[in-house]
Amino acid sequence: MRKATKAACAVASFIFVVFVFAQYQQKLYFIEERETAQFKKWINSTVGDIERRRLHWFKRHDEREDPYRRLPNLVGIGVRKCGTGALENFIGQHPWIQTAIREAHFYDRNRKEGLDFYRNRMPLAFKHQWVAEKTPAYFRSRPAELPDIIDRDLPGVKLWVILCNPVQRAFSDYVMRQKRKKNKISEAKFEQYVDAFMPPVQRLFRNWSSDSELLWNYETVFAELEKDVRSYTFAHGLYAYYIKRWLKVFAPERFFITDGEELLNDPGMVVERLQDFLRIPKLLRATDFVRHPQTGLFCIRPWWQSDYDFRAEYERRASWQDNLVCSIAKKGLTRASNSSYTLPKNLQVRLQKFYAPYNQKLFEMLGREFAWGLD
Repeated sequence: MRKATKAACAVASFIFVVFVFAQYQQKLYFIEERETAQFKKWINSTVGDIERRRLHWFKRHDEREDPYRRLPNLVGIGVRKCGTGALENFIGQHPWIQTAIREAHFYDRNRKEGLDFYRNRMPLAFKHQWVAEKTPAYFRSRPAELPDIIDRDLPGVKLWVILCNPVQRAFSDYVMRQKRKKNKISEAKFEQYVDAFMPPVQRLFRNWSSDSELLWNYETVFAELEKDVRSYTFAHGLYAYYIKRWLKVFAPERFFITDGEELLNDPGMVVERLQDFLRIPKLLRATDFVRHPQTGLFCIRPWWQSDYDFRAEYERRASWQDNLVCSIAKKGLTRASNSSYTLPKNLQVRLQKFYAPYNQKLFEMLGREFAWGLD
C-alpha cells in the first residue's frame, strides 16, 4: 500500500513538474513573441521601408561607364564651427553624393593653381552622383567678388551654408584655437580673450549697415582682421556682412541655408530638406538618426550595411554605439553633453548684446528668423 502511495505521489509530482515546466515554456514563448513583435514594431518605426530604400541605395550605374573626376557641383561655404563637418559627414553617406576627402581650400589658397588642380582634388564619381566639397573659409574669403568667380568657374553649382548661434560659435572657435596651441582653457582666460579681440571688431564694423555698398571696405576689413586672426573668433559671426554678397549672386534654388541649432538638435530634418534641395532620392530619413549615449550628439544608424546589428541597438547592448556613423571625436567639443567647456553666463549676455543688431540685419535679408537670434 505504501509503495503504491509513493508511486502515485511520484507520478503526481512528475505530472506537476511537467505542467509547471509547460506553463513556464508557454510563458517564455508569449514573452518572446511579444518582444519579437515589439522589436519588429521598433524596426518599422526607425528604418521603415528598408528594402525599397536598399534598392535605391545600391543603384547600379551603366557597366560601360567609368567614374571620373570633375569639378564640384555642390560646395559647402561655411560657417566655421557651425557643424559643417557633421553635415558633410551625414550627406556623404548618401550613395548619390561623393565628397572630397578633405577641405579643398581652392578659392582661399590655391586659385592660382588653376581649375585642373581643383578638379584633381575631387573624388571619382559617376554621372548621376553629386561631387561635393566644403571649405568653410570661403564664406568670408576675399576677393569681394568671390561669389561671382565661383559662379563663373562652376556653372550651375549649388551651395550650402550653416548659420549657427554666433555666441556659441565664438566660444567654440576660441576653444578650438586654444586646443590647437595646447593653451589652458578657462572662464577667466576666455574673458581676457573677449576683452582683447572683440573691441577691434566692434570698432571696425561700427559704421556698417546692411544698406551699405555691397563691397563696403571689403579689402580694408579683410586686411584689418588679418593683422591678428584671433579677431575672426568674433568677426565670423557677423553673418549679415558676409552673406550679402552671396545672396546677390545665388538665388534660393541654388543656395541652401540652414540653422546650425536645428542641425544640432534635429539633423535628420535638415538632411531630408537637403536631399529635396538636390532632387535626389530621400534615402536618409530623420528616423535614421540616433543620439550617441556618451556625447548626446546625433549619429546615423547605417541600416544599409547588411551586418548592422539592429537587435544590439534595440537592447542597448554594450558598445552598440560603436557601429554608428558619427562625426570625428574632436568635433562638438563645446556642444556634447559630456563637454567640460562651459560658456560663462556674463560673457554669453555680453556677446548676445554685441551680435543682436547684426542678427536682426541678417533676418531682414533672409526673410526668416532663427530662434538663437531672439534671445
